[in-house]
Amino acid sequence: MEFWLTRTGIGISFGLAAFLGLLVGLAVVAQTLYASVTERIKEFGTLKAMGANDSCVSRFLLAQALGNAMLGSVLGLLCSLLIARTMSTARAPIVLTDAIKVLGTPRSPS
Repeated sequence: MEFWLTRTGIGISFGLAAFLGLLVGLAVVAQTLYASVTERIKEFGTLKAMGANDSCVSRFLLAQALGNAMLGSVLGLLCSLLIARTMSTARAPIVLTDAIKVLGTPRSPS
């Protein structure tokens, strides 16, 4: 595997594709959170009128962002496990890292 990553172009192209995917994912998350806040701006105004301070509203937004992150992470992990379980064959195994293997994916044949 080290040969393919270091001596061919696949290593850099795979790394750049992963980085681009990360940037697109961050942009989508930022737009989702922005849309969520702008949709509920009247509710935040009501909370402020009822006496909620800025830190209370900030904590609510942080909790909402963390909840979205956890839900997205769990769904992404479950999709990865499902794809690995259904697409892996003896001739072309899908190998996941040890952290994901702990959650129950079948071990690749040696």
